[in-house]
Amino acid sequence: MHVPREENALADALSKLATATNFKSERHVIVSKEHSLEESVVGAIEVEDAGEESWMTPIRAYLLHGTVPEDARQAWQVRRKAARCAILDGQMYKRSHSGTYLRCLTKGEAEKAIAEVHQGACGMHARGRSLEKVLLRQGYYWPSIRKDAKSHVDSCHQCQIHAHDVHVPQTPMQGNVGAWSFSQWGMDLLVPFPKEPGQMKYLIVVTILTGSIRLIWIIGLVK
Repeated sequence: MHVPREENALADALSKLATATNFKSERHVIVSKEHSLEESVVGAIEVEDAGEESWMTPIRAYLLHGTVPEDARQAWQVRRKAARCAILDGQMYKRSHSGTYLRCLTKGEAEKAIAEVHQGACGMHARGRSLEKVLLRQGYYWPSIRKDAKSHVDSCHQCQIHAHDVHVPQTPMQGNVGAWSFSQWGMDLLVPFPKEPGQMKYLIVVTILTGSIRLIWIIGLVK
């Protein structure tokens, strides 16, 4: 809304009156005589033991020094696994089937990677197989990645709350077995049978389970 200058003279004078007035005020500066805290704040950093054995230890030993276990089968397994691995700047990598190199993680690093991808800043609480694929696309690898991803999802509290209801019974289904032999069968006596030409009598038998029909000739019925 536009107000003409001659109609806004009073409001303009009031706005300039506040800046033209001088207020006498005393300023007090409070000087603190207390000493600052002398305790230094130290951030805790979790460092894994470099000498801890992991699944990469025998492979690294073979790649760096050419040593293998004494057991022939274990030595063959180490050589087979090391064929797809390489060490770059002290870090071990595994070549995937697509040709890209995946960073090999220890147990502690794998737990942090799973937690960050699953419920981190960009986590989407994916299921086990999806979580495994995301970790591989991010460039991480360790032998039990599928098992660890499924175990982490099964223990996630939010995933259990928002998961679909499972209607499958906890115990396997069991069939009902008759208490007596042939108890599920029924018998019906059809008498008397009308006679047909040739003094023959017919009996029609229908099996309920298979739906088959049989025609039986009865000759010489015992009286």
